[in-house]
Amino acid sequence: MATEPTLLWSWQDGTSGTDNLYGVAAVGGDDSFVLAGRTQGDWAETNEGDFDFMAVKFAQDGTEQWRLQAGTPETDTFHDAAAVTSSPSTVANMAATGTSAAGDESTAIILAGFTKGGWDGAASAGGSDFVAVSVASGDGSQLWSWQDGTEEDDVLMGVVERGGGSAVVLAGRTGGDWADANAGEGTDFAAVKLEAGDGSEIWRFQDGSSGDDTLKSVAAAEDDTVVLAGYTEGSLGGDNAGETDCAVVKLDADGGVLWRWQGGTAESDVCSAAAVAEDGSIVVAGYTVGSWGGSEANAGEDDLVVVKLDKDGNELWHWQEGTPLKDRLFAAALCEDGGFVLAGYSEGDWAAADAGAGGSDLIAVKLSPEGEVLWRWQDGNAGSDWVTAAASTGSGGSIVLAGTSEATWQDSATTTTTGDDTTGLTTEDFVAISLDVAEADVDATRAPVPALPPTSPDNVAGLTSGGSSVMAMPLPFSSPALGGGAGGSHGAPLFFGLAVAVAVHLARRVSASLFF
Repeated sequence: MATEPTLLWSWQDGTSGTDNLYGVAAVGGDDSFVLAGRTQGDWAETNEGDFDFMAVKFAQDGTEQWRLQAGTPETDTFHDAAAVTSSPSTVANMAATGTSAAGDESTAIILAGFTKGGWDGAASAGGSDFVAVSVASGDGSQLWSWQDGTEEDDVLMGVVERGGGSAVVLAGRTGGDWADANAGEGTDFAAVKLEAGDGSEIWRFQDGSSGDDTLKSVAAAEDDTVVLAGYTEGSLGGDNAGETDCAVVKLDADGGVLWRWQGGTAESDVCSAAAVAEDGSIVVAGYTVGSWGGSEANAGEDDLVVVKLDKDGNELWHWQEGTPLKDRLFAAALCEDGGFVLAGYSEGDWAAADAGAGGSDLIAVKLSPEGEVLWRWQDGNAGSDWVTAAASTGSGGSIVLAGTSEATWQDSATTTTTGDDTTGLTTEDFVAISLDVAEADVDATRAPVPALPPTSPDNVAGLTSGGSSVMAMPLPFSSPALGGGAGGSHGAPLFFGLAVAVAVHLARRVSASLFF
């Protein structure tokens, strides 16, 4: 078996409440990165209510640059982040608001999630609303915010840069009639394209089946197209194979449907993450309770599953593996060499025997473009640990994993531990880990199972629909101080940061961390 990757550093932080990381994004050419999630405590600011938004920026070596915390009296959560670069409108907005980005003037960070309150003076539409906030990469000060939704629950799960930095596409799920009439009685896939400079809406999209359709991830593809990935209880891109099926929808630059794909077993199948290679091929990752393609017997409960599609939505191969216990993937990242790193958690001895002796361990696996296993990695502590996000940080060949830990993750010189409770098992802490994947030996194991014959996607014409956005142009954030922020959270609310943590929903804790 291949040598596992080298641990470069790890970081753990938190409060006496629950703290989770859900998103990570590489920033610019300096290999820095931003993590995003939620905190229930006073992490960078005094908590506004239940969960607050949080974000934190780090240098490549794990040195914190700024942290942000802000929220409403209700529940507020960021699920993802994306950096937008070289956007003239972003630079103009920074100049207009007097924002100083300290050498990073052309870079903004778009944070996406939901609020159950009214953010920056916006009125809540009911339930939870979509929320996007743009902050300056250099100091974390706010540039603009956007909130919209229906009377039902509306949640953003991901965000990607488009148009060379001029726009972003945000994606999630809606329980109401947001861009179109809801296709069933549950949730539909939803996406919106916004101007990166000021948050004005370009188009919005909604699609679904007669059952619940849950979007979990969005990935940037060729020619400003985007890939939406998740799972469905109905027939979204084909006939339903069982309980829930994995589902993928590809949109063109104008929000029109290029094709839909659906696949699964007779049991429950969930797609949690997606990544797109330079040739336009797509890797989707998640877990299955069944036997994908009938070629691999399920190892026990939930098995790890990865499916690769070509750019037209035809299945190329699939890979399945697991232990007798629950094993789930929640994150996917493209590597410089064209391979993919997939990450999540395992309750069993998957890559290392008794790695943490706890409820679940952090795991990662690297697959070649052909689906061969190049290496596996597992680590943990006496509590439960899970990864919910992963990103390649650029030129160094390193990967950052972010998520959650219930106990002290590592007692070593590479770990920064500053939380209120890192030894007990009653709270959840942010956790982030950097792995040097370039140094791992490449000793491939068995190849995956090819799709015979390839699955034909459902090719459809465009399905865009217009609609007015409810834009709230927020007051600029004040510049937060390193390690704590400054000022109050009203009028010029501050986001909280330093949220480097690996957050993956623990299998046996059927909590909101898994399905957010």
